[in-house]
Formats: sequence, C-alpha cells, structure tokens
Amino acid sequence: MGKSLYQKIFESHTVAKLPSGQCQLFIGLHLCHEVTSPQAFAQLREEGQKVLFPERTFATVDHIIPTTFPERNRPLQDGISEEMFSHIENNTKNNGIKFFGPATAEQGVIHIVGPEEGVTQPGMTVACGDSHTATHGAFGAIAFGIGTSQVADVLATQTLAMSPLKTRRIKFTGKLKPGVTAKDVALAYIAKLGVNGGVGYAYEFAGPVIEEMGMEGRMTVCNMAIEGGARVGYCNPDEKELEPMVTWGITPAQAIPLNGNMPKIDEFEGSEKKVISEAYEYMGWEEGSKMIDRPIDIAFVGSCTNGRLSDLQAAAEIIKGHKVAPTVKMWVVPGSMKIKVEAEQLGLDKIFKEAGAEWREAGCSLCLAMNPDKLKGRQVSASSSNRNFKGRQGSPTGRTILMSPAMVAAAAIEGKITDVRKYIK
Repeated sequence: MGKSLYQKIFESHTVAKLPSGQCQLFIGLHLCHEVTSPQAFAQLREEGQKVLFPERTFATVDHIIPTTFPERNRPLQDGISEEMFSHIENNTKNNGIKFFGPATAEQGVIHIVGPEEGVTQPGMTVACGDSHTATHGAFGAIAFGIGTSQVADVLATQTLAMSPLKTRRIKFTGKLKPGVTAKDVALAYIAKLGVNGGVGYAYEFAGPVIEEMGMEGRMTVCNMAIEGGARVGYCNPDEKELEPMVTWGITPAQAIPLNGNMPKIDEFEGSEKKVISEAYEYMGWEEGSKMIDRPIDIAFVGSCTNGRLSDLQAAAEIIKGHKVAPTVKMWVVPGSMKIKVEAEQLGLDKIFKEAGAEWREAGCSLCLAMNPDKLKGRQVSASSSNRNFKGRQGSPTGRTILMSPAMVAAAAIEGKITDVRKYIK
C-alpha cells in the first residue's frame, strides 16, 4: 500500500534518527501565543541561545486579551494578563519574530490568524504551544500541540524529538442535510469514539462529506480532533445522515443528536460509568432525558473552532430579523481583527447588534477562563467553542453545551436549545 500524507510529510521532515529511537523532526512553521511562550524565551536567554530561524515563527495574543473596551486598552487591567502581553511583545521584537498584534490589525486567535495570513501551507510540519494546533491539518499539514519546554526546543533548534504516530484514513460517506454542519460532524465522531479513541493516531479525514466542505469547515473538523485524543479525528459513519449535535455532559464525547436521549448510567461500566455519573451530578440533568428545550443564559459564537467568517455568517443568517431572548446574553467574537473587518464590511455586525447581541473584539473570549469573559454561578452557555470541561468557561459550577454557531444563534433567539433547521430559509 502507498504511504499516507502523514507518513510522507513526517519522513520528508526527519533530520536524523536519535539514539532514543525517536526522530529529529524539522518544524516548518512555529506559532506562538502569550501563555506558553514566556518561559520558553526565558530559557533561551538563560542558556545564552538565540532563535535559530525567526522567520519561521509567528506570534499573536489571544488567550488573555479582553474582547471589550475599555478593558482592551493598555495596560490591561489584570496585572498578570498585562505581563503576558508585554512579554510576547518584547520577546518577538527582540528576536525578530513577526507579531500579529492589535496595533497591526492582524491580531486574532492563533489558529485562525495562521491560515488567514498565509503562513499555514500544505506539506508543512506545524507546531504550537496549544492543543488545538490540529486545526492546521485541514490544509494538508502535520499540525500538533507542544509543551512549553518543546516551544523552547523549536525556538532554539527548529526541531523536535518525536516518534511517528500510527495512521488511519477515515472516509465520511453520504451527504449532510440542511442545518447539519462541520461542527456536528466533529461532535458526532467524538461522541462515537470517546475522548481517548484516537490516542496514538494521526487520522486522515476523507470521503464525500469532507470533499464537499469548504476549508473553514475542514478546519472545524480537524480542530476538534484533539478532543477525541487524536491529532486529527476519527469515525466510521454508515449511510444514515446526521442531525445537529449538542453535548450534555462534561467532555466533548458526551454528545447526542438534538432529538436524542441522554444515556442511562447503567449502560456503562467501570471508569466510564464513573465519568457518566460525574457528568450528571455536575450538570444537574436527569439521566435518559433530552437536551432540546433546555434554557440557556449565555450564547457564545467564537473560538479557534468557530470564529471564522463563515461561522459568523452562519450565525448571522439564523439570527437576522430576530431578537436575542431577554433572558439571554449573546456574545459574538471574531477570530481575528481581519475577520472582524470583513464581517463588518458585510454588515454582519449590524445584524448581530440589531438582534441584541454584543459584537466584540478578536480573542479567545469565553472559550476559556483566561480573560474577563466568564460564566457566573450555574449559568448555562450555548457555545460554539471546543471544550465543555468543568469550570472551562470561568465558573466552577457553570455549564457549557457545545454546538454549531447556527445552533447557538437559534438557542439565543428562543432562550433555549432548539432545532436550527426551522430557521433555515
């Protein structure tokens, strides 16, 4: 059999075989943000080393940056956030690294800015100190997250010591019905395989469903692969079509079709049963019940999973001519400053504002609790982000329900989880 794309790229970027049995892998593109890079740059200074190929590293600020004014003005009100911001500015300036910052109108979520600025290319190896680097696999690249010590390795040597992953090709057959999106495909394969189903594998998506997707849809599918334990996800669908998916628990694997029932605890055994029980205890749902019609408090469209222009357009198409329910706050956060400009040129900001949503600045926002955008108490969030872990969105008791941007918009209109397909014209 012929070699997979993963094998071809891995082998072509292998510099040497190491005594440990690992390969020394050349990294074609290194992406940095403010959270995992300060310690790496500090390590280089302490060791008297320089960035070997600064032209192959690109940086932005996304995790900690506020998405509203005046909080976004410098210095940031949160001291730790301002310190991180200053570090990424100074470290990139001192090392000749391109910084996509707010001042250049190029700032945004790192996995959106990379492709947007054209630095992500087919056939590359791409590394970033962020788990959702798998996003860039949509472009035919090997893309993976790394730890802070590995960030230092890449800065100093442009290589990493790695072992190749096993590979599998996943073919998606059939055709998606109206109202079913790339996010639903992603949640479906994670629900089927669990959060550890892809550990040790690099998965290649293929088949008619993927072929008909635009690049941004493929980025969403690849982005969520890490939630299933893989670099790029996996599923074996039959001829049955999907319907919109929503999560009900505390991992992306705990997802069901919109009109489906949550599982019964007794359907599971061992550690899996324990996780299911934990999810019910945390979320406060009744086992075997449905997610449709459950009230929400916050509707969030954004993140590296679904903060691209097509995602904003999908949400805008649903909410246009409607109003956000009075019991709901809706936040729409572009993935980058360029996307924000493009969306405003199309009038998307006006659509959201007229509906009663907040149109915000670029950043990670409510995806994670590292900036001012956070849930409060037991609030329920309908979110287009990628993780629904306990406390992920800022409140130790807050609840996150993952769904597509269009589904988020529909939930914002009705103040509850609902079927987006009735809003599709």
